[in-house]
Amino acid sequence: MRRLLELYSVWAPALFLALIVLAAPSLAHASDDEDDSEGTIAKLEKLRSDGYALFKRQKYKDAFFTLKEILPLTINRDEALLLDLGNLAELLADCRSAALYWSGYLALAPNAKPSSEVRQKRDKCLHKTGAVGKLAIDIDPAGGDLIVNDVWLGQGTVRELTMPVGTYAIQGRARGHVTQRQSLDVQADTTARTKLTLAKRIYKGGIDISVEPGDGAEVLLDNVSLGKPPVRKMDLDTRKYLIRVEKPGWDRWVRYVTVERNTTVKLKVTLEKTGADIPIPPLPKP
Repeated sequence: MRRLLELYSVWAPALFLALIVLAAPSLAHASDDEDDSEGTIAKLEKLRSDGYALFKRQKYKDAFFTLKEILPLTINRDEALLLDLGNLAELLADCRSAALYWSGYLALAPNAKPSSEVRQKRDKCLHKTGAVGKLAIDIDPAGGDLIVNDVWLGQGTVRELTMPVGTYAIQGRARGHVTQRQSLDVQADTTARTKLTLAKRIYKGGIDISVEPGDGAEVLLDNVSLGKPPVRKMDLDTRKYLIRVEKPGWDRWVRYVTVERNTTVKLKVTLEKTGADIPIPPLPKP
């Protein structure tokens, strides 16, 4: 779905007319488990629709705070929204917010047609806020996203971001990793530095093992006994395991299996009695 939204009419001499084509968001981010929620996407769509409707009715403050609620919900990098929020903040004489949103826009669209004008407006706003300092953030893994007050400002190592003096909510975020959050104070004429190291997210899955004939058999997971079959174990980290079934007088049964997120590996083991000496392979690397 595509929407033409008339974003700004002539409200004041300094305000320009803009017409931007906005695409409906394709993904939403509601929590650290990276699950997409239909309810969250519906909320995001409603906020966007309500926000621009409020703008058309010249309820600029309400429009600003409504559209602002979109930022923590979406994982899309929406430069059009950031440009609009910066312009609305300027309308409301909130230069601190305008500078942040325009910085986000410039990080996403440094060479877009409006960028030169936006950069000038951002720098003028920073000057109006008075004392400024700098942020220098290093995120591991290198492709991790830097989010400052819900605004995307870059990936990996982000150096020398000029910011008004104050306290900022910093996030490091990367798919498959645990989001890390931190408050950071920016002081006048100094550089606030920090490193965010994101731990890999551990997902869970399970195994369900039956054995025929099962009487007297033992099931082992990475050489650790799980007892007699049938065996069902559901709280396993997602990775590769070595499954082994032992029964005196019967051939050893061995397999590598990979446990995946929110799935159960079902194994129906049929033991044989051939007299073969089946070796025990090495444990998989973690």
